Amino acid sequence: MLISLDLLSILNQPPLLINSLLKVYPTLEECSSKKKHGKGKGNGTIFLPSYIILNRFYFFLIFCFCHYLRISIVVFIFFYSFQVKAQVFYPAFYPEKELLTNFQHAKTSAEQADAAGILALHYKSKFQDSLSSVYLHLLSNLSIETGGHQPLAKALWWDAQVCACGAYDETKQAIAKANSLLVFALKKQLYPEAITAKLLLADINIYKGLKLSEQFALEANQLLNEWKKDTSTKDSLKLEVYYRLAHVYIHKKEGEKAAQVMLEQQNYAEQNGNIELKIHAINNLAQLYWEWTGQEENAMHWTTELYDYYKKTGQKNRVFIAAYILSEVHLMMNDTAGAKQYINEAEQLQENLEIYTSYVYWIALKKHSLGLLTDSSFTKLLDNHFNNRLFLPAALTDLHKAALNMKAGQLKEAGYYLSSAKNEKMDSLGSCFGFLDYLPAEYYLKSKKYVDAIKAFWVLKRMAEEQGNRDKYLQALIGLSKAYEGKGDYKAANAFSKRYYEIRDSLNNLNYNAKVAFLEVQKEKIQVQNERTLNLETLHKHWLSSILIIVTLISIGVYFIYRNRLQQLQLQNQLAKEKTDKILAETGYQHKLDELTFSALRSQMNPHFIFNALNTIQGFVYFNDKKRASGYLVKFSQLIRKILDNSNKQTISLGEEIEILQLYTEIEKARFGDTFNVSMNIDPVLDRDLILIPPMLIQPFVENSIKHGIFHQSGDKLLRITISKIEDQEVIEVVIDDNGIGRERSKEINKSRLGHHSFATAANEKRIDLINQTIERKTGLKIIDKLHIDGSPAGTTVIITIPVMLAATA
Repeated sequence: MLISLDLLSILNQPPLLINSLLKVYPTLEECSSKKKHGKGKGNGTIFLPSYIILNRFYFFLIFCFCHYLRISIVVFIFFYSFQVKAQVFYPAFYPEKELLTNFQHAKTSAEQADAAGILALHYKSKFQDSLSSVYLHLLSNLSIETGGHQPLAKALWWDAQVCACGAYDETKQAIAKANSLLVFALKKQLYPEAITAKLLLADINIYKGLKLSEQFALEANQLLNEWKKDTSTKDSLKLEVYYRLAHVYIHKKEGEKAAQVMLEQQNYAEQNGNIELKIHAINNLAQLYWEWTGQEENAMHWTTELYDYYKKTGQKNRVFIAAYILSEVHLMMNDTAGAKQYINEAEQLQENLEIYTSYVYWIALKKHSLGLLTDSSFTKLLDNHFNNRLFLPAALTDLHKAALNMKAGQLKEAGYYLSSAKNEKMDSLGSCFGFLDYLPAEYYLKSKKYVDAIKAFWVLKRMAEEQGNRDKYLQALIGLSKAYEGKGDYKAANAFSKRYYEIRDSLNNLNYNAKVAFLEVQKEKIQVQNERTLNLETLHKHWLSSILIIVTLISIGVYFIYRNRLQQLQLQNQLAKEKTDKILAETGYQHKLDELTFSALRSQMNPHFIFNALNTIQGFVYFNDKKRASGYLVKFSQLIRKILDNSNKQTISLGEEIEILQLYTEIEKARFGDTFNVSMNIDPVLDRDLILIPPMLIQPFVENSIKHGIFHQSGDKLLRITISKIEDQEVIEVVIDDNGIGRERSKEINKSRLGHHSFATAANEKRIDLINQTIERKTGLKIIDKLHIDGSPAGTTVIITIPVMLAATA
């Protein structure tokens, strides 16, 4: 049975209206009815007094057993085998006492229902069907009490799931219950529940034929596509669908289809976004490659990855299962020593964790096949119910004893145990024990009862055909060949022998072709991935080249625009100067000349700053990624626009000057990265919109601080800009403070640079002089060279005092 751990977490909303449970236990209605009308009689019905006594007895046991145990959130799933292998999805196993504690301390009906379902499955896996039925009945009542579609659906899911995992063949009942879940879920439009019902039907029908199982898996996939919702639940269900389809394609030897589905799961396994989905996919791959003949190396790779992950994260109850699977994989690769190592580790973990489920049996069986348990030791375990931890069906125990006696040549004893097994309803055993189906036929063959052997092998052959079990079919063919040979019918014996070798060789070819198809699909996928990576790299290179060309063109365009603008301003200033000279000659107002000279000087300063800023942004584009380059290009364009807007103004608001400073320092910070820290402190009492100052007055000093002071400073580069109002004076004080190399050291560096001329410094000082000639209140400038205690430069502080001009009086 292929049951996924994630189906439980997905079905924290599942299953149905429980009709199948009511065959054994009464509904609430029946209980109340019997309470009114007395005992009554019913077919297979437990009467109210018996039900109350049974319930109270089990609740008392649970309470005594669990009172001092801690609460634990438990997830448990048990997987049975397909063709000798115990199918597992690496579930989390917990000791029974923890499961009981979890049930005892469940706070809500939903939590209690989940705990009851897990216990029902747990006891079913221990072959204690009566205890399993008790918890299923409790789950049924809880779902009715809770009400709502999803609690009912959940109860129906548990009912079908538990029924499908029994030691005896309950396939028909399990299919009926799964169909009830499907009908209910489709009627109520519960997509996750409907999908899990289809998957459950795919699991249950796996022994009735691969075609039927494939049909249900494909129908589940169709429902998944119809469910228009993207969630992690949907991804988990998608992996479950992939798992079923791959399982079918592997056993049908359809390598190409199997490869396609496996590689879809591998995409999940190789991603790191969602660790739960990643581990879920790795679980699937480990299991599927283990089942796929010729894929032992892949099985080893994924199972080892899973084993290492569980060890790293300390999940011992999952390491236990991974170790069991690794023992199987090592055995497939003829590494007996490795198989023994991991089966011993699995057994030790099981003992330490006190996990006593059917894996006690599977581990013992594996140890026996590896020679770690003698025949007598294995028989002893069967007789004492594995130290009273597991209660196998009596028929199963007798079949094992028959096999051991046949192996020892003790046919009389073997016949006794086979007869006993028949009396114990061995034909009702579940398909997970199908590897023992050959025993009666083999016994008759060894006992030379050839007529009985032929009948038994024919039964085995028909069973294999119904199940689509090729290995069992081959076993039946070779058995028939030997039986007919013993009977003396050499023609029939030869026909079956010939058929046996034809099918065996055909299967070998199918296995080889499936492996080749898988490798071809995998190779094609790798080629597509490599081409995609190459295309992305090429696109990235082209993008960088395109960005560089665009930035270069923008820079050239900006240069010519500003050069043209500068020429226009110079021409305008020249014309204004000629006109002013004429006016001054007539009026004698000399200060007009100073004002116009100042205007021309300011016009020259704007392009000077723009080219410095352009150098900065161009350097950033060369060395940084496209997103940030794009962001800073936007800032640069905003800065250019503001400068253009202010180029013809005599004054601008303090707020506009601050915006220009912020844009400029952000562009400069891109060049220095995290080593450059800028802080701006603006006095909140200042009205930024009302106060006017000359444009581009503060920025040149900030530029000097960065270019000539901080630029050459090693380590952290600090720049503090403080703008405040001096109390009792109508003056704004601007302080620009840095931790650069100082003016003296900067002069030394600049002398060594051929043709260097600091335009901004001389222009700034002259500009302040011109400003002071045009207004009565003077603008002040003070530059302080800071020194450390040892006399070394500690940076520069520039203090500018600007008379307050208000927009209303300007």
